[in-house]
Amino acid sequence: MPTSAGLQRETKGWVTLRPSARSSWLEHVARRWTAKVVGQPQATDAILRLLQRIEVQARQLRRIMGSMLMLGPPGCGKTHSVEALAEVLLGSPNALLKINCAEYQQQHEIARLVGAPPGYIGHADTEPVFTRENLERYRTPEFPFTLILFDEIEKAHHSLYSLLLGVLDRAELNDGRNRHVDFSACLFFFTSNIGSKDTLRATAASGFVPQVEGEDSKARHFRTVSLRAMRRHFPPEFLRRIENTIIYQPLRPAHLRSILDLELDKVMQGFFHHPSIPLELEFTSGAKSLLLQHGCDLEYGAANLQQTLACEVQDPLYRLMATGQVRAGDTIGVFAKASELVFRKS
Repeated sequence: MPTSAGLQRETKGWVTLRPSARSSWLEHVARRWTAKVVGQPQATDAILRLLQRIEVQARQLRRIMGSMLMLGPPGCGKTHSVEALAEVLLGSPNALLKINCAEYQQQHEIARLVGAPPGYIGHADTEPVFTRENLERYRTPEFPFTLILFDEIEKAHHSLYSLLLGVLDRAELNDGRNRHVDFSACLFFFTSNIGSKDTLRATAASGFVPQVEGEDSKARHFRTVSLRAMRRHFPPEFLRRIENTIIYQPLRPAHLRSILDLELDKVMQGFFHHPSIPLELEFTSGAKSLLLQHGCDLEYGAANLQQTLACEVQDPLYRLMATGQVRAGDTIGVFAKASELVFRKS
């Protein structure tokens, strides 16, 4: 066997490989997924690297497939990234096991994940969240893995971190009925807004803290403050078991406009394919600007955009359909007049 020194001297006959290249499957996933996730290239690159490893099933014995902690302000796309990934890989944004951690703020509520132990009231009545059936529910032959999302994990009781130590370390636990649950084919995603208020105050155009100038400086400052808040809040033994930490940056105006276009396209497709009164929608630039003003802001990003579209676009159109003011095949134009939207048909 040649030595490493020999390999360095004898380069003739060797072919240079490209570890940065992507497979055709990953290129297909990346093309579809990144079209749905706007303004977070570092986050998408990190998750795509994880998927490349999964494609060749580089699984280690008694280890989960991967874990990521996603930090950033509300409305920047953390939860949406995972749901969009589920849609691309498994056919639906709901094809994942989602744990809303705001529902687990009390210590006794953590037992709902694994089930109450013997001797406790309701031991045999309530099925735990973590069961083999729940973990395997959305798997497909093309992607035989489970996406598990802990949304806003900083809101959960701290005993959740202790429960997850064994899962992240050994990919297994025993539920309240002493049944073994295997997590070795699971990907864990944890989202958190921790530290986002401090960073947004420092990068905003007003406030009593010194503002940070320049987009690169803002990104570095946001990362520093987010990581500092993360280390203060989460136990070190939990953080050591997280494979990768991703910092989501606040969305810029151009990103918010792109997200609005994506959401409007969903709305337009929904009305165009309506089963009884299909409509074609057109939005003026003024109408889009007004929707951006009402649905997006610095602190919450695009978190309220879907609600704004439902209240200001979809609900008025439903009333127009119910009152017979529009008919199947009509083209509806959406215009801005002062601070309101106006609907006209051609």
